[in-house]
Amino acid sequence: MVTTVIAGGGVAGLALALALGARGHRVRVLEPGGAPPDGPAAKAAGLWHRPGVPQARHDHILNAL
Repeated sequence: MVTTVIAGGGVAGLALALALGARGHRVRVLEPGGAPPDGPAAKAAGLWHRPGVPQARHDHILNAL
């Protein structure tokens, strides 16, 4: 199966990844940034510094999907 690569984990890139994934496509999102910190996912998400993804700390509609 072919993998679709999306450059950028912003709102448009994530929305495209969700739309393609829902249609059965294999998707990889590339985002220039550091790796997440070690530890439980809930704690790591709060500590992860992601300057290229400003919406990461905001609750928005993509969380519901």
